This record gives sequence, structure tokens and C-alpha cells, in this order.
Amino acid sequence: MITLSTVLFGQWLCSCSDKCLGNCASGIQLICDNTQFTNRSLPARMVDGELECPCIEGAEHKYCKNVCTVIDMCERYGCKDGVCRNEGINRRSCSCQSNTTILVGDEEFRGCDDVYWCGDNETNTGEECDGGIGCGANCRCMVGWKMNMTTTNCTEVCGDAIVVGAEECDSGQGCMNTANPAMPCKCAAGFKKWVDPLQPIPIIHCQDIDECLDMNTSCVRGECLNGLGTYWCDCTETGLHLELRNTTVGFGSYFCQITNACDTIGCGSAGPDQDVECTMNGQNNRSCRCPPGFSPVGEYPDFLTNDQVFHGCKVGDPFPVWVIAIIVVGAVLLIILIVLFLLYSRSPITKLQILPSEVAWQYLQYYRSAQIGWRTDTSDGDGTAAFYSKLLEKGSEEMVRAMSLFHLLGFGQLKTHKVHAVYNPSLVSVFVGTYSVFDMRVTNPLFHSKHWENDDPLGRRKFTYNHLQDVINSCPWNTLSHPAIIPSVHGTSSKVGWAICRTGFASLSQLDAGFYGKGIYFSTSALYCYPYFGTKSDPALLVSFLLVGNPYPVIENRHDSTGSLEGMPIKSGYNCNYVVTQSNGTVYDNPQQPIFNEIVIPQESQICPVYLIELDDGGARQLRAQFQRNIPPIQQSQLPDLFISLDSYSKDESSILG
Repeated sequence: MITLSTVLFGQWLCSCSDKCLGNCASGIQLICDNTQFTNRSLPARMVDGELECPCIEGAEHKYCKNVCTVIDMCERYGCKDGVCRNEGINRRSCSCQSNTTILVGDEEFRGCDDVYWCGDNETNTGEECDGGIGCGANCRCMVGWKMNMTTTNCTEVCGDAIVVGAEECDSGQGCMNTANPAMPCKCAAGFKKWVDPLQPIPIIHCQDIDECLDMNTSCVRGECLNGLGTYWCDCTETGLHLELRNTTVGFGSYFCQITNACDTIGCGSAGPDQDVECTMNGQNNRSCRCPPGFSPVGEYPDFLTNDQVFHGCKVGDPFPVWVIAIIVVGAVLLIILIVLFLLYSRSPITKLQILPSEVAWQYLQYYRSAQIGWRTDTSDGDGTAAFYSKLLEKGSEEMVRAMSLFHLLGFGQLKTHKVHAVYNPSLVSVFVGTYSVFDMRVTNPLFHSKHWENDDPLGRRKFTYNHLQDVINSCPWNTLSHPAIIPSVHGTSSKVGWAICRTGFASLSQLDAGFYGKGIYFSTSALYCYPYFGTKSDPALLVSFLLVGNPYPVIENRHDSTGSLEGMPIKSGYNCNYVVTQSNGTVYDNPQQPIFNEIVIPQESQICPVYLIELDDGGARQLRAQFQRNIPPIQQSQLPDLFISLDSYSKDESSILG
């Protein structure tokens, strides 16, 4: 039994015999025509055995009750003795010599012999306006407008449930009446004008702006929390305090700032013209040094926290010169030793702190957890750890953090079997070094050339480049002042995935024929990677962070006559290839298809693995019909000996993780 709940929009309906022409399937289908003239905000209904779809004002059922067409206003209402012209939906104009009147709906035209005309620079008796926007038939203000007592024009009415003219809204959340005739209804700060694209009759209102998605206003050194019409920063975890900058009327930009206790608390004075020297040590400590000849009142630690009070200095006996000399020489030697130690033996934690905090956290959890629950790979037999891994438990903080990262990678209906956090100190160290080099170049235009702009007549490369910028901006840690880091996935088998965690991607760059260039292939869509893991008996996804640097936007398909990039190295001056694709792996050219992407990385130093996900075998194979496609072949004989020797790894993880 077919009910009205099965009514669809967007396909052809053949329910009115031979009056429906073209694209008709056999039988009666309860489907409404999806044109701009169908009112999708109202329900369809059955009338005399046929489906009647609601039309917007100014449209009617001319042939079929499921198809709405625009009413010919001139044919229906005419213009008496004037010249009639259709002016769009539900509007017509009537002209007599040089005068023209716009009429809405069934408004009556008084005729060419009427003595009053809109546009004659006179506001005659019975007229509310004399032409212009909002002035309708018979020189009267249209719906949504009102008579302006000081001019011959009509003025928008704020609060009448209709958005017209220069109005951004009419009422509701975020809409304010500015009392300014030039802009009577405007969205307040923190809101923006928004038009519902799904409605044929525009529904316009103010929508809250999520400032946390804007990298120019997001919190620095804090967690951004969006609010209705505003946002604020949570500085709790960083131990900083909240400050307001770039203040505008009714709105400001927030960030977390280091508290300078020397300015707020200080160290007092030792007497007239004898200030106590105050020095900040980190973000929560300060030191107070008395001037020569003075000593602190009481006992104090070397550094005081921000809530400790310094009670001043008192006159004391100066140290002998030889004691001071020994202290100075010893301090200089100590500083030299500390500098040398930091230069040649920086701890992994110190190195990681150069990365954005959200990225560094993924690796610092190894140290934060005191290595509890982490397993060590020492399969070389020399006792040296190659990498560490930890099986994450559901509901744990690590799993929650991991899932928030996976949310950016379009896992869809993929079912995970196990999620392992991985940490390879060698790969992380190389990645941090590359990040440092990119960071020094981030503001140098020589390293961010866009020569491709000279070869982009249709703007396709610009579209591809902007798509990558949207991906970069979706990661809250990215800013314009530092190199962009994006999470991505690499489809493989569990066996090969563990080998990559141990030795890196270096050998893989020699294996992929590369339809879009020679290198290591990634995507920000886990589903799109199906051909690389869907046929494996132990399907897996390797989640890694990528340094994209200066990207080259690719628009060439594999067999393009304009020049394929298959197997070609990355162009000089660029750090990766980026291509927007369809589910079949070809360059995106069909707006009706979902958008995916491929990222080709030429250097292993731009990649850092962070999670290995073992997938449910059955769930992965369900995607075959949607994402199956040809991929560059990889022969088993080409795989490194290490990869081939790991057949038992996915069966017994302890064989490699000890």
C-alpha cells in the first residue's frame, strides 16, 4: 500500500495519463517535481486518485498536478490598454509610453488614461510613493514596505515577518532593529544572514557564527568555546588568564595570555630609589632579587608562585668580593653546560612542544601515562626500542581524543575492531625537524610560489587549491603563522601497517605507480581508501599527520591528452600533489557526485603515524560496490623483506611488540 509518506521530490511523475511527456517510467509513481516552483514546505495530497503537489505563490498546475509551472500574469490579468510584460514570478509590468507600473499578483491596472503615474516626480492624492524599490501598483507601497513621510520612496518595515530590500532579517534570534532607515533590520554582531537553500521561497534569518571555526578569531593557547552570538576561551588547562583584544562595538576577540605577576603583584621596594628586581620564570612563577647590600626579609624559595607575597628586603652585609667572583664564575660555567646539554640532548618532550598542542598531545600521552599500558617493539634483538603501541580502551580519555580526530576523516559506516596508539620516537623526531624547517619558511614567498595560476584558464586548479585550504581550516590547531598539519588515512593491511609503524614509509614511495604523481598516497576520507584495504584479509587504516607545505593542485586525469602526471615526480618548488576526486578515483568533474581527495607526499619526513586501526573484515567489504576502482599495482615481490616476514604479526601482536 502506497501512502503519502512515500512522496519524493526531484524525479518525474507520470500520474496524469498522456499529458506527462518524457522520462516517464511505467506505472504511477508518487513523486513530486523538484523545481523552484514546488513548495516543499507544504505536504502533498491525493486528489481524485492523483498526487497534487503544492505550488508556490505565482505558480499553478497547468498540465499535471504534480508539476508546478509559472503563471503567465499577462495572459491571466493583462494591462487593459497598456503594454504588458511578465516580470518574473507573480509580477507583471504595464507600460504606457514612458511610464511603467509594476504589479504583484492580481493587482488591477487602472489604464493609460489615468492622470496619476509612478515616476512623475509627484506624490499625488492617494499615492504613497513615486517609484523606486518597494513601490508597487497604483503608486502604493508593496507588502513589507511602508510610506516614508519625508521622501517619495518606500521604507522597509522591521518586524512584519517579511524580509525585503536591504533587510538582513525581520525578527527572531540575532535580529535587531537599528532605527536606521538605510538598514532597518540587521543581524547583530556574532550572527550572519542565512538563507535556507532547500526552500523555493527564501526563508531568511540570522544564524549564529561559530567563531571557533575561524582561525583568525580562534583562541590562542586555549580551548575555544562557541556561544550564541559570541565565544570565549577556556584557559584552565594552560594555567593562563583570559584577555580581550581587537574590541569592536558589542564584540571582541579573546585569547589566553600569560599572567605577568611582576606587573600585577611585583616584589615591592627596598627603600627610596631601591626597587626589588622582579623576573618571570615561566607562566606561574616569579623571582625577587634584592639590590646589592640588601637581603630578603625571611626565608624564600628561589621562585615564588603567583599567590605568594614577597615581604621586602632589609639591609645586610655584602658578600666578600672573592665569594661573589666564585659565584659568578660558577654560574657562567653552569650556564654553558646547560646550553650545551640542551643543544645536544634535548628530551623528546621538549622537541614535541614545538608542534601545536593538539598534535603534540597524541604523542605526549606516552610520557604522560608513565608508559603504563604501552608495549615495546624490540624485535631486532639488541634491546633498542623501535616503536611503542597501546591498545586503547573504549571510554578512556585516549579513545575519546582519538575518536574526535577520526571525526575529521569520514569513517562513515566503517566498523573498527581495535584502535592502537603508536609512537615511533625516530619518525617523530624527523617530523618535528621538518616542521621546524617549514616553520622558518612559512612567511617567505619564495617557498610558496603559485606558478600554476598561469595555467588555470577555467579556475579548476584554484578550486582544487581552495578545497585543500578548507581541509586545513577544519583543523582547529592550524594558523597562518605556522605550517599546516592535517590528519589523513592510508589504507593497507594490518601486517604492512605495523611494519610502517616500525620502519616508516620510505620504501612505499618506490612501490606506487602513482596516477597523480610519484609518492606516498593519503586521503582525508577513510571510506575512499577502500580499494587499498577492502581486499585484504586483515584490513587496516594507518592514521598519520601530514605536512603539506606548498601544494600543487592537480586537475589532470591518468590518460589526459594535456599531460598525465602518472609516475611523475612532484613538481619543483612544491611539497605535495593535491587532487579533488570522485568515488571512482577520477578527477572531480560532476557536481552531482560526492567529493573526495588524494594527497601525494614525496618525502617520508612529512609523515608521522599516530594510530593503527584494525577494521572489521565484514564491514569493510560492504563498501566494494561504491568505492571499488583500479589502483596502481603493487607486486608482492616488491615489498621489503620486513613486510613479507610479518605474516604472523596480525595473528599474534605479541610476536612483534614483546
